Amino acid sequence: MEKAIFHKLVDLLREMNLLQDTRAVDVEEQVAIFMYVVSKNASNRDLQWRFQHSGETISRHFGAVLRAMVRLTGSLVQLPTVNIPFKISSNSKFMPYFKDCIGAIDGTHVPIFIALRLQDPYRNRKGTLSQNVIVACNFDNQFEHVSAG
Repeated sequence: MEKAIFHKLVDLLREMNLLQDTRAVDVEEQVAIFMYVVSKNASNRDLQWRFQHSGETISRHFGAVLRAMVRLTGSLVQLPTVNIPFKISSNSKFMPYFKDCIGAIDGTHVPIFIALRLQDPYRNRKGTLSQNVIVACNFDNQFEHVSAG
């Protein structure tokens, strides 16, 4: 997340009175803890070490930011319009079951070539080197999201 966007988010959370500074943790650090968990899938123990707070403090502030973000969703998150794709509406086999579907998601392993010293994390169960990739696409076969990791 860019620094300017981070500060806008912190300012918004303060303005809407969704988060306040505490004696030990200011709003910037609370949001940083939340963003670190969301982006890195970090454990509470990792956060205790990185931010130098107890597990209870980390958990409490993560929960507070999560509740604040949920309250913001109504004003910040816009759901896509529900236009049933022609491929669904024209086929009686799909229509009743996929009418609310906006796309498809699937994962695959993409073969890779990487330096010998970096290969261990990329070795799959078949013994070859690959990168795990998950992809979401719409009904026009356009990629909506790609996540490699």
